[in-house]
Amino acid sequence: MESKNKEGRLLPPQACLLIYDGECRLCVSVKMALEQREVNPTRTGIQFVAYQSKAARVALGQRYRCGRPETAFFIQPSGKVLQGLAAFSPILPYIGGG
Repeated sequence: MESKNKEGRLLPPQACLLIYDGECRLCVSVKMALEQREVNPTRTGIQFVAYQSKAARVALGQRYRCGRPETAFFIQPSGKVLQGLAAFSPILPYIGGG
């Protein structure tokens, strides 16, 4: 059974994590643009986490390497990890446009 908020809208699933390089200007700019389009945990169930954070180290476990990452990561609640361009595919439905 899916959960609904008090307005009767479906609540987003358990938060997914999009782990990005917090030291990359392009990555940070993309994150900010997505946030402006209301890609956030409340609306979409997607939470942005900088690779340089403790939360990213914990979430990635053995995949985590010191230094800057070579790719973005998308971690689903099931534990499945998408990398690179595939990490952004779950966000596409929320971007809109043509």
